[in-house]
Amino acid sequence: MIDIPKILDEQTLKERESRTVKSWHPSALGMCLTGLYFERLGVPPDREFGAKDLDLFDSGKDGENRIVSKLERTGRKIEKQVEYFLPEFDMHGFLDVMVDGLPVEIKTTNSSAMKYIFEEGKPKINHAMQLWTALKGLNKEVGVVVYQGRDYNGKLQFPVYLKDEEIESAVTREATILTEAWKEKTPPPVPDDLPKWKGVYCRWHKQCLQTNTITYESSDKLPIVQLASN
Repeated sequence: MIDIPKILDEQTLKERESRTVKSWHPSALGMCLTGLYFERLGVPPDREFGAKDLDLFDSGKDGENRIVSKLERTGRKIEKQVEYFLPEFDMHGFLDVMVDGLPVEIKTTNSSAMKYIFEEGKPKINHAMQLWTALKGLNKEVGVVVYQGRDYNGKLQFPVYLKDEEIESAVTREATILTEAWKEKTPPPVPDDLPKWKGVYCRWHKQCLQTNTITYESSDKLPIVQLASN
């Protein structure tokens, strides 16, 4: 009998696109900076993305495309994938969409994350940082992060302002660390207070932490990180 899930996973891996990182990506802000440095340097990760990871990325992109397509049908002025540059940060990005001149970043997520975001009453800091870079690069005062539930039809919207000093400080701090590290060709050190979730999503543990105390549930799942004790 034909194994359809296996065929689909094999095709997903076959269609995987490789990319060369030539500048810092706003969408990576808020992640492990040491891992971002090694990625741009071209150091192979501890593992490649598996089919489940890639399918999750595709699901997010499909969700974004559906929302943008529906917005286009409203008759409003729509600009898709608006390119911008922040040369002072060596950063290059694309805004998801501009709706009647309003910058919009679209994020799809599961219901538990939506519940958390709703209770917090604000976007995730890395999403706010990403949108803030677009506001600065496009000379806009305000934009919105829109969340769409993947497993139910809930939607949330939060404004982000260019004048927000907290977000500006967070972006400037991380961008400065990355640009200085790249100029000096020295990876930024892993901070002692690195949040566990940042470690989970980093794929350069062997370089970042100089430890082999990393285990995997399977090749298709994100690593379970065991930080080495000092």
